[in-house]
Amino acid sequence: GEPSWLFTESVPATGWTLSRSDVHLVSLAPGHTVFGRSADPTAPMVTVTGADCSILGVRFDDAVPQTTLQRTLRVTGQRCTVSDCRFYALSPFVADGASDLQARNNRVLRGGAAAAHAFHLTGSMSRCLVFGNKGDSSEPDTLIRADDLVTLSSFVGNVQHGLMSFVLDYKATGGTNNVQAGNAAAVNAR
Repeated sequence: GEPSWLFTESVPATGWTLSRSDVHLVSLAPGHTVFGRSADPTAPMVTVTGADCSILGVRFDDAVPQTTLQRTLRVTGQRCTVSDCRFYALSPFVADGASDLQARNNRVLRGGAAAAHAFHLTGSMSRCLVFGNKGDSSEPDTLIRADDLVTLSSFVGNVQHGLMSFVLDYKATGGTNNVQAGNAAAVNAR
């Protein structure tokens, strides 16, 4: 079988950091490599700071209380890919200044009120491809949020649960050159 890593109170709540570049964490059977957490964190469960890294088919089980805003997965490395992952998490994913990010075919199976957005692109980043992601939970309020400094990025074919307000909330004006198409549900273009 494939490995499971569980971060509990006996393990430092600072999580795990992938700082080396060109590392590919691949689940041979999607959803069978699991990162889990039950302790209240002081940091994201997994942080990727290395460039050109991939996380493919991994399942993230995050049972932390909804009072925290520490994300399950944080990506700051350039040219990284997060694909075909499953998030059973209250505050799933944030990319912070991670240009050339690809987030594709991921599923949020349990969101929560801890975060207003399941996937949050923040900081100064550009040339991101965000496509084919699906929110199967009625929370959080928005599946994908791209902050104002995200530019030259494409958001295509993302689908959200009918009870979420928006599948996508992004800045479309002011020279950002962001585009969206084929997203199934309401889009908020600021």
